[in-house]
Amino acid sequence: MLINFKNNKNLKGRSITRAIRDFERVTKLAENHAFAWNGLIEGYKENGQKDKLFHAQNKLKEILKDSKYWSKKFDQLEYEINY
Repeated sequence: MLINFKNNKNLKGRSITRAIRDFERVTKLAENHAFAWNGLIEGYKENGQKDKLFHAQNKLKEILKDSKYWSKKFDQLEYEINY
């Protein structure tokens, strides 16, 4: 989880476009994958994709409101929530 999401090399500067594409693929396979939505928020901010950013922020808020599992995972891994 840490390497693929929190410390993702593409998201940290190597290729924001690739990170976005990868995280979008994850959300298609697992719609409520909060770490993928969190990564998308970071990527969309970096790329200036405001419409997609707004959607991703709302989706992540919804997931965290409904899922104690994901809220707990963010706390356990000290992963900053990006909304």
